[in-house]
Amino acid sequence: MRTHRTTASTDTPRSALRAPWAVVLLALWSGPVAGCATVTTTPVEGDDTSAPVTDTDTVVDTPDDTLPTEDTDAADTDGGDTDAADTDDSDAAAPTWPDPSQLHGTIPSPRDPLPADFRAFNRDGTRRGPDDLRGHPTVVWFFPAAATSGCTTEGCGYRDLYDDFTALGVHIVGVSFDSPAENQRWAERQSFPFELWSDVDRDLALYYGAARTATQGTASRVTRVLAPDGRVLLTYDSVRVGVHPQQVLDDVTAIFGTRIGP
Repeated sequence: MRTHRTTASTDTPRSALRAPWAVVLLALWSGPVAGCATVTTTPVEGDDTSAPVTDTDTVVDTPDDTLPTEDTDAADTDGGDTDAADTDDSDAAAPTWPDPSQLHGTIPSPRDPLPADFRAFNRDGTRRGPDDLRGHPTVVWFFPAAATSGCTTEGCGYRDLYDDFTALGVHIVGVSFDSPAENQRWAERQSFPFELWSDVDRDLALYYGAARTATQGTASRVTRVLAPDGRVLLTYDSVRVGVHPQQVLDDVTAIFGTRIGP
């Protein structure tokens, strides 16, 4: 900002020198200097110079780095729209995690990944491995023995809710130490639409806590819910066969909410 300084010359009449207020009046009546918001005088030591300058929009000597540029304004405008879009996308993609106290199952920590390898056979004799548990949420329910009373009650519960699980993209797999043929006969009698795996080497049972030793005669009744990447989402180590399938459905519905599988 250009500063106009008034000085006295030898040609100034003595009457003007005796009346310095005349200079102030002259400055006030002459109006602002072109290009500046105000006319200032040289500050005197001890004066308060912190008063803000008015009409800052008309000040022409403001440093460039204090003024917003056109690119910055555009970035701010675009950024606001982008942030809103990113937030919407993030909210849509993220699963809803309910209060753990409202779940029937337990969220483990750490969340174990899939075993590196295992050997199992579906009830039709087809070989199964880790890749069959990837790409979709899966309920893996271990049961002691095919065609027994408690296991049939639990299996029929999953059968009756099968369409609800499928609507969420959730697969259901029953696992025991029975032979594929035994599981097949049982599935046909009960009209089970899901797979039943024979864990011949106890690999899955040992990994997920359904067996303590490789020589255990029957699997313990536990359930694991796996995420699409194979990591454990929920564990159930205490199962009441009459209500358990509905409890699992309630939990996966609370977590996923809408269909997420293929």
